Amino acid sequence: MKADEFTELFSRRSFISLSQHAFTLCKRHNNKASLIYIDLEGQAWLDGESGKASGSRTLAAFARLLYGNFRESDVVGRLGAGEFAVFLTNADKELAAISLRRFAGTVAAYNESDSGQLPLTYNAGIENVDFDYHHSIDDLLAHSNTKLYRYRKATRKKRDSLEET
Repeated sequence: MKADEFTELFSRRSFISLSQHAFTLCKRHNNKASLIYIDLEGQAWLDGESGKASGSRTLAAFARLLYGNFRESDVVGRLGAGEFAVFLTNADKELAAISLRRFAGTVAAYNESDSGQLPLTYNAGIENVDFDYHHSIDDLLAHSNTKLYRYRKATRKKRDSLEET
């Protein structure tokens, strides 16, 4: 399986391949599964004022935190620019939420440390796999991405309206 060059997490293609295999096994054995979809905020810094080297270091730091916070059996990948996903097998939405809260604590500790890096901020969502509704990992990713996009759009509108007052 191929790793992403900046983060050493699974690339999008490898993530989809491994997650689809795990998805199929969970479905066959009637096991629960969940997906955590994460969008690293501040993509402007990747090519902007901080420079590409700083953006690459930030991506690598975020990836290390992700990789270190989930189980060895979970599939962790970088899907695109600042988009990441974690496919959790034998995990309902509650276990996924516990895992995401643990990750949030790790990110908060990282941001409070004297790391010399830009602070990490992100949006994340959890999608419980419904095998009657989600027929593949692609369905699950598309549904999760749509929900996260709606959330970001609503949050942006709310932030814009607060700034106008």
